[in-house]
Amino acid sequence: MTMTKAVSITCRLHILLTNKHIKGALQMIRHLINEWIKIKEANLIKEINKITAIRPGTDEDGLVEVDNPTDLTLLYCHEKYAVFRLDANRSIKIYAKKGEAEQEYRIMQLGAERGISPNVYDWGPNFLVTELIKAPTIAQYLEANTLTKELTERLIQLLDDLEEAGVSSNQALEDIFLLPDGSLRAINIKTNLDKNPLFPKKMIKGMGNQFGTFLQYVKEIDGALFRIWSSQPDFITYVEKKNEE
Repeated sequence: MTMTKAVSITCRLHILLTNKHIKGALQMIRHLINEWIKIKEANLIKEINKITAIRPGTDEDGLVEVDNPTDLTLLYCHEKYAVFRLDANRSIKIYAKKGEAEQEYRIMQLGAERGISPNVYDWGPNFLVTELIKAPTIAQYLEANTLTKELTERLIQLLDDLEEAGVSSNQALEDIFLLPDGSLRAINIKTNLDKNPLFPKKMIKGMGNQFGTFLQYVKEIDGALFRIWSSQPDFITYVEKKNEE
């Protein structure tokens, strides 16, 4: 064996050993990162368990009362739950009543797969971890902006998507987010189709003084759909009440 060949073989062995060491180091780093994430998540769970959301006993329709001894930021309260910022990309909903998180997790998971609701990551006896949506709701948007025909088209499509998913399409505008790209994401989706009206009462109600514009756009975009809505016995009464407000 020549000296040149021996040196070449030695270099190759060195490279192989070096690559092996690099792979081993990378595996160790991944393991440490995973362990760190587990510890961090475990600590978050401990913090979450310190928070309580309680339905007020004197007013069943009031917002939950929150006891939050943690550093998690309260985003808003609802009649049945409170929502906190978990980190830069996630929020957590803490329910006053245990046993509701799993069902909503399944529904939201179905919606996320169809691109009509935020991503969901985890759930526990009284909490649900979801994607943090950094965008206004339709209700917030309409407080400062005029309803457009394009937005109406997107709302109609959302109603269709909810029905195709087998969930209630009676969605309040406070529960629909308008993302920067114009797409919509719905939260608080319900499965009770028995209470699903044949026209979107909550959506019409949330339009405020722009409900007439909304109905006109619906009529122009999908005349057949508008005829279905307007043929319902309580549609005219509902619209007349809105006009009186």
